[in-house]
Amino acid sequence: MKRFDPRIVFGLLLLVGGGLALAQAMGYLKSTSDIFWGGLFITVGLVFLTLLFGGHWWSVFPGFTLVGLGALILLPTHLTSLAARSSLAVLRFRFGMSTSPAVLNVGGP
Repeated sequence: MKRFDPRIVFGLLLLVGGGLALAQAMGYLKSTSDIFWGGLFITVGLVFLTLLFGGHWWSVFPGFTLVGLGALILLPTHLTSLAARSSLAVLRFRFGMSTSPAVLNVGGP
């Protein structure tokens, strides 16, 4: 018999998440709150981050992305503009560091 494949669980999670998003968009889940969606994003992100302990380095990207989205959803409305500005500042800094001449080894000795 074939071993359990964790990719099946991730596929099912994607299907369930898509179904929940569709049901909310169609108006069937009117009582869902931001706490539910924020908690769901953080939970799935943490599941991806646990794969990091198994040596799957790629799980960092979806893990931190989903945890960040969940944190943004759970933030109060008066802090979301501050969070968006700080996220853009981090991205701007990171992009600037990755394209600097020292990193690219262009035009230097």
